[in-house]
Amino acid sequence: MIFSIFNQRILISAALLSLIFGLYSVTTKAQTAPEIWMTWRASSYVPAEFTGKAFPSDGTLVTVSFEVVNGGKFVNLSGHEIYWYLNDELIKTGLGAQQTSFRTPIRGDHQVRVVVNNYNGESLTKTIEISAVRPEVVIESRYPRDVFSSSRIQVRALPYFFTTNDPTRLEYVWTVNGQKPKSEENISFLDVNLGGGVAEGYLLDIKLSVSHPTNFALMGSASKLLTFQK
Repeated sequence: MIFSIFNQRILISAALLSLIFGLYSVTTKAQTAPEIWMTWRASSYVPAEFTGKAFPSDGTLVTVSFEVVNGGKFVNLSGHEIYWYLNDELIKTGLGAQQTSFRTPIRGDHQVRVVVNNYNGESLTKTIEISAVRPEVVIESRYPRDVFSSSRIQVRALPYFFTTNDPTRLEYVWTVNGQKPKSEENISFLDVNLGGGVAEGYLLDIKLSVSHPTNFALMGSASKLLTFQK
């Protein structure tokens, strides 16, 4: 009886050790499994003070790169054949080709996939999604709660995600209470001088349209309503 209990304890201990070793082995393999880290950047315009991600719009040049990390270290991929796909279409292949560039064909979501061939006997792959968006415009004013008290005001246009590196190449069309300003200059700043005798509660309805000079699909608009209070 005592011998039987002793044997049972040995069997239980062996089973526990086997389970612990198996869990340790799985955990170790999971920790050392190679990972692909992908990053991308778009050449679309954003204001200098913008801290978010610059998204592409129609025809924006996008650059994607990646690294393989194994055991906490970057892997040298110079001898590995690498394949790049955009929306399941092969766009680039080559030894150690860890970067590719393309122009977003249309607005919408695009899948970018990279495949590393024959890495330790297997293929590594990862897919990311990059969204091409409509350009946006913001009218920036320095007036809290959109209330102004001076007869002269100034606002600024802030374009986002246009396919350009130079915002001065964009076309800006302003209207104030339905009328175009006297200045015909294509400028991103708007100055309005109301003169004297502005009534309390006077509303200033400012609208703005910004477009790309050669790609008319790239257009954004914004509006702002300011109120005069002494």
